[in-house]
Amino acid sequence: MNLNANYWSKMRPFLLLLVGLSLFPALFAQSGTVKIQGNVIEKATLEPVIGASILIKGTSQGTITDFDGNFQLEAPGDAVLVISYIGFTTQEIPVNNSSILSV
Repeated sequence: MNLNANYWSKMRPFLLLLVGLSLFPALFAQSGTVKIQGNVIEKATLEPVIGASILIKGTSQGTITDFDGNFQLEAPGDAVLVISYIGFTTQEIPVNNSSILSV
């Protein structure tokens, strides 16, 4: 019985580390990311902007708008989206924990 107690006392730090590491990704999954849905339209004509680039500022993570000017993206709640398209002024839009944006 002494051997069994000795085994578990040696394994305890390893098991705690294993449990801790298994919970580590869950902490990042809930770190304030927001699923953002949006629409990019031209102000003058109210037409959708097809293929506009939406990037999270300071990263290479982003997407482009579809045929209807719609996009979806997951970003931190405090992120800033950089929206650009050839021939248009680049805009920076703060997410502010919003899940729906219209640009």
